[in-house]
Amino acid sequence: MQRYLVNKNKINKSIVLIEGNDVHHIKNVMRMKIGENILVFTDNQELFLCEIIEISDTVQAKIIGNVESKNELNKNITIAQGLINRDKTEEVIRRLVELGCNNYQPVIMDKSIIKYDDKMTDKKNNNRLDRLNRIIKEASEQSQRINLMNVYNPIFFNNLIKSIDDYDLVLFCHVEFKDQNNIKEVLKANLIDNYPNINNILVIIGPESGYSKKEIDAIMNTKAIPISLGKRVLRTETAPLSIMSILAYEVENNHE
Repeated sequence: MQRYLVNKNKINKSIVLIEGNDVHHIKNVMRMKIGENILVFTDNQELFLCEIIEISDTVQAKIIGNVESKNELNKNITIAQGLINRDKTEEVIRRLVELGCNNYQPVIMDKSIIKYDDKMTDKKNNNRLDRLNRIIKEASEQSQRINLMNVYNPIFFNNLIKSIDDYDLVLFCHVEFKDQNNIKEVLKANLIDNYPNINNILVIIGPESGYSKKEIDAIMNTKAIPISLGKRVLRTETAPLSIMSILAYEVENNHE
């Protein structure tokens, strides 16, 4: 069944107002008719079964009842990644949403090919985030999630290091550890065997050119655990999807 995100302010009593691109999707892509059912979820994580009652320049639907959603992981996972180009960022974000990630934090690192202009105007920053949030909305609808992944403006590497103590488990992906620190063993010792006490997980991934020595030394002086993602060297846009897939599997199949 098709599902659509609406702002909670667009619900008046039992009537949901759907506007924008979703109207085109309902009318012209799905060719829905009055009387058909859809699922509507809100930005405060409510999910409703609704019946379409009017189709015009907007779509109105009547709430039939609440629906329980069990599609979210019960751990809060943040991927912090060195800056990569726009196309790669958009694809990574789309796939991370599908895999259940909660937060995506771009990080300004020494060897990032993409250079962040901290003098960028608020308008340009907002336009960039608006585009990424549209991708998150579409991916959330497709993957049947109700918890929208957060995406943030880039932060400097030093600020990432300062935030590490806020997390229960921090994993550090680096190609130098591909022959050691097997991810399965690390997760068994630090997640599975201590599951109730691990709620917030941070995964650190470098940019295309990797980390600088200074950054490696800084991370290794924290509680971050270096891990291997296997014997093959993964591209920076592949690494977050690999580790997120592994984490989602462990969370869903061992403890939910």
